[in-house]
Amino acid sequence: MREVGRLLSKAVFKIILVALVFSCCFFPFLTTVDATSYSYTFNGPYDENYGVLIPGKVQVIAHYADNYTSLICTLIDDPGGSSLVTFTYSPSSKPTYFEYITYDMSSGYANYTNRQYWLSSNENTGTYTVTVGENPTEIAFNIRALGGVDAGEFFCVKRSFNGTTIVIEQRAIDNTDSVVANLMPNTIYQVSFLSSTGSTFYTFGNINTYTTPITLTVSPLSFPSDILLQYKYVHIYASRPTSSEIKIDYEDTQNKTLSVYYSLSFINGTIAYSLTHLGTSQFTDIWTGANSNESYYLSATIIHSEFGTITFSQTLTGSAGASLPIDFGVFGDFAGVDGKQILGALIVLVIFGCFSAFNAYIGIFAGVVTAGIMVWIGWLSSVTQAAVVAAFALTILLAITYWKRRIN
Repeated sequence: MREVGRLLSKAVFKIILVALVFSCCFFPFLTTVDATSYSYTFNGPYDENYGVLIPGKVQVIAHYADNYTSLICTLIDDPGGSSLVTFTYSPSSKPTYFEYITYDMSSGYANYTNRQYWLSSNENTGTYTVTVGENPTEIAFNIRALGGVDAGEFFCVKRSFNGTTIVIEQRAIDNTDSVVANLMPNTIYQVSFLSSTGSTFYTFGNINTYTTPITLTVSPLSFPSDILLQYKYVHIYASRPTSSEIKIDYEDTQNKTLSVYYSLSFINGTIAYSLTHLGTSQFTDIWTGANSNESYYLSATIIHSEFGTITFSQTLTGSAGASLPIDFGVFGDFAGVDGKQILGALIVLVIFGCFSAFNAYIGIFAGVVTAGIMVWIGWLSSVTQAAVVAAFALTILLAITYWKRRIN
């Protein structure tokens, strides 16, 4: 009995010893360590009007969630200097937002400018351009959140210089659906709403800060505002002059277009036709390869020196009721006749065959009308509209002839 107890105690001791060795060897790997690295690079100061370096001094201050602040760098560009002034900040914990304070600007600039950039939840690294505006003022924005803008999401203001878009400010939207930004008056900005992770979900492409406050209505039922607000200067539209043609018209009254790329694709996404125009502010293109029964999707991307990148889309439907009938092409060749046209042709032949010699004039009229309907809905596209019109004219002549014979 004593021997059994001694053996059990040894076994327990070995188990405890193995467990201790295992925990000492593997515990460091089982422990979760936050190894997230943070790195933020700042460039500037840049003139907001022209996107070039200007003489001046900008202090960058990091703000943390516990109200702790830290002056992390001072960006200085000497008068007449043109070299890039840059600084990289790599903190051990993530700030909530950065504040830019600008001093002693020349050429009539204000002596003090306060701008902010709030970080999204996924923004652990980034490069930021610090801009300085002439006589900036506080512009208030009231957001009518019909589209679901929530407190904690972000309000981003941008400007474009020669096709390059630069972020001016990015601030958190408060629980009253409002935000205040330090912007230049009477200036056109692009305003976007970002989710807490930093993804853009709504954009106003052309906001003029001529007044304050400015009310922005976000509604999923309205057209995208970057399309609605650019209509005054930039126009692009597609139309179908004929069933086999698609016409694309473009005009930029400001003559500041850098490039226009557009594509016409099928509903499944396959591109049927595409073209790029460089440095052209007005053009009219006509593509003659369209199928009357096909619907097409126009997608255009415009690079503009004032408005930045503008996107446009439009759906061009095929002929009314253009859904094609049964395709008999799977059964082989029908003497060169498209298998998709067989059903339409059979329907017309059946209508013609329903009438005898005594009422042939009625059968001809009914058959021609049916053929016209088949051509219109796309079930008999191999027959031209001109042929239908000619047949209908002959039907009228036959009816007149028959009527005169009955009178005589």
